Amino acid sequence: MKNPASVREEKKENNNTINHGESNLKRYSLWFIVFTGLTFLFGASGASAYDEVERLTLDNGMVVLLEEKPKQELVNLFLCVRVGSGREGKYSGSGISHFIEHMTFKGTAKRATGDIFKEIESYGGKINAFTSYDYSGYNITVPGDFAPLALELLADMTLRPTFDKQELEKEKQVVLREIRLNYDDPQRYSSRLLWQSAYSTHPYKYPILGEEDLFKKLSRRDLVEFHQAAYTPDNMILAVVGGIEKESFLALTEKTFKPFKQKYVMDLGVSREPQQTQLRKHEEKFTSGMSYLLFAFHSVAITDEDCFALDALGTILGEGESSRLYKLICARKKLAYGIEAVNYTPRDPGLFIISAFLEERHREKAQSLIFEQIELLKKKEVSPDELESAKNKIISDILFHRQTVEAQAQDLALNEALCSNFRFTELYIQKIKQVSPQDIIRVANKYLIEDKLNIVALTPREDSPRALEPIKKYVLGPGIRLLIKEDSQLPLVSMKAVFKGGLRAESEETNGLCNLTAQMLDKGTRGKNAAEIAHLVESKGARLSYFSGNNSFGLSLDSLSQDWGQMLTLLSELIADSTFPRREFRREKEKNLAGLLAQEDDIFESGNRLLKTTLFQTHPYRFVTLGNEKSLKKLTHRDLITFYRNFCRGKNMVLAVFGDVKAEEVLAKAEEVFGRLKPGEAPIIVTPKEPRTERLRTAVKSLPKQQSLVLMGFYGSNLFSRDRYVLETICQVLSQASGRLFTQIREKKGLAYTLGAYSVSGLDPGYIVIYVATLPENTETVKKEILNQLNLLKEKPLSGEELLQAKRALLGRKLIARQTNSACAMESALDELYGLGYDNYLNYSEQINLVEGRDIIRCARQYFDFNNYATVLIGP
Repeated sequence: MKNPASVREEKKENNNTINHGESNLKRYSLWFIVFTGLTFLFGASGASAYDEVERLTLDNGMVVLLEEKPKQELVNLFLCVRVGSGREGKYSGSGISHFIEHMTFKGTAKRATGDIFKEIESYGGKINAFTSYDYSGYNITVPGDFAPLALELLADMTLRPTFDKQELEKEKQVVLREIRLNYDDPQRYSSRLLWQSAYSTHPYKYPILGEEDLFKKLSRRDLVEFHQAAYTPDNMILAVVGGIEKESFLALTEKTFKPFKQKYVMDLGVSREPQQTQLRKHEEKFTSGMSYLLFAFHSVAITDEDCFALDALGTILGEGESSRLYKLICARKKLAYGIEAVNYTPRDPGLFIISAFLEERHREKAQSLIFEQIELLKKKEVSPDELESAKNKIISDILFHRQTVEAQAQDLALNEALCSNFRFTELYIQKIKQVSPQDIIRVANKYLIEDKLNIVALTPREDSPRALEPIKKYVLGPGIRLLIKEDSQLPLVSMKAVFKGGLRAESEETNGLCNLTAQMLDKGTRGKNAAEIAHLVESKGARLSYFSGNNSFGLSLDSLSQDWGQMLTLLSELIADSTFPRREFRREKEKNLAGLLAQEDDIFESGNRLLKTTLFQTHPYRFVTLGNEKSLKKLTHRDLITFYRNFCRGKNMVLAVFGDVKAEEVLAKAEEVFGRLKPGEAPIIVTPKEPRTERLRTAVKSLPKQQSLVLMGFYGSNLFSRDRYVLETICQVLSQASGRLFTQIREKKGLAYTLGAYSVSGLDPGYIVIYVATLPENTETVKKEILNQLNLLKEKPLSGEELLQAKRALLGRKLIARQTNSACAMESALDELYGLGYDNYLNYSEQINLVEGRDIIRCARQYFDFNNYATVLIGP
């Protein structure tokens, strides 16, 4: 299931039906994208939650939906513009709607680039935006006192963007990188192929980001023209939910939007998709160790009467571990690692999609069983219990997630935009309750037919090294991805349990919470206290540790092979049964506060902390893992419990067991001891966009030290970009003893003893750090020399020997690090967790060897932006 915060990224990925490496593939039905987080709540009197909503149309045509919640301290403003990639008229396929959504954050006549995020943050709020096939959405949540200011900001950014030429060209490069990522990621690419196969004329055939060639042609004039035509009040819906007073807020809304006139004149020219009359197949080879198999039958639009029965059919067929396809193909036959069915229903007729993630050798058999199950549903009525279970799942998913003002406002606006009825969720639940076994048979026979079917398969290239890798992957009942590697060279076993989270899951107020949670996992369970846990681990000669970083957290437990079963049981208890004793909580908090003070005395730790906060303005990568004094002091025991319950879930976890074990024994034991872990979905982490302002940022800190430390920070790449390997190579060139920086600063000029460079890549774009420890009187000279060497990288190609030496150093260091199963297990688990695939780490040598001199020049020019970097000076 999804919550509304996930909409933006999913939509941008062209509605992927597979989330790489996960067992229960993410659900992408419109009802589980648009309406996840929405509930239909009745009071004791039977009154509907929608009875309190007031709908009005302003003089300029804007629809306003207001719901006053007197006891609510927050207010959410959700603005829906009825234009998306499927509604772009003559610009179809260019991704102009998505591009405009990006550019609305890049400044207005009143606000410079970056001011929008800063302003919302100063209110203690958050802002997000996304683009879909049929609409673009802007979402702001603030404390109630700031709602009037947020309303003015929302109107200004969406209706008065300046489309600054320089910002436009920079953002164009950002979007181009997003577009190209779709070609490199098998889940995105397979989804793209599926929609291209299913639609021949309708704009749904295009990715939301746009086709690269059409996107490149977009000019500022195009964006201004499209914006003036589409971003008009009569093409907008504003929903406001929370602590407002309806009458006064309506008056404020009318005043705020009064200057903007009714003028919507766009001719969308959406082509009606002709009836598909025969089966379509498309198969491609891809560099991947697994096959991606997708089926799509033409379905209906969101308001069609058959939508409800098709949604129930999708749930019965392939939603969750109790669905027919999962039980048969994943659990019983073990032919796939994940399979799912979903009825995706946008504004125009959509697709009924079945997606599977499996080994190529099982594809034919799995496909045969899928068709058998479809035919069975056409002929034999589902039992009343099975249908009731499906209905309950659909309705409870809706009910459980409408708990925030964001979800409630989005519900109102999107109901109105797509269905012309802000109470449509109410109708939807009523219709779901009315679905009968005969309806399931009827829609199965009407829509799940061969003439309406599209089949897309991405299969591994024959030369792919992944297929030969001995790591085995399984999926446990709660959705845990289990990786096992058998290696009997030494009687040792390494176990890693990793979860998405880290700094990306923190805010200014909660910084340090993820680290503290991981730190507390071994401080007490329902059956053991901290001392007993420590004694058990030490008595077995095992090693237990925790970690928390930028993107993840978890536990590591290494033991002798004779004890692996007992240690795996302990690991499961630490994850599933932790009690977080209050006494231990207070003690660990005090320890971390003391650690902060110690960091302040360390010139390198202090410098690193200051550099991150200077470089990043809004992104949580600006934080340090331990937290800050203010946030740590305010963290409560309840905060920790809430974080634990949200993040220590099956589908947010990868478990790696590498070493002297038998795979079948580990699988059986893991199923036994981890079966009680919450199977909930991985939490959606939405990080704020980092404003890329064209300015230099400098920070100075005084410490009573004999030496000074100079640090320079630049924005880096994410984990999914090939540039991460190029940046690693550049940093090695700068750092190595025969490298340029070392030679110039230390050997020739004797300005420093310690220096280096490193690149940190993450799920979001990371950072590059160059540091030099020098005497106070040499700091300015050192800064100039660093910039000089970086400039040379942009202009002067590396010699063949220089590049070769850097590559050899990187590859040798990696080989040395991977001598242990512990290191390999951690790399494999994290790669799987991040969506790179459990065997991605095996491609490191190949990727480093592919780096060429021209790549060095390209990345140096791209990432070492002398107009946008941070410098930190620490010293006396």
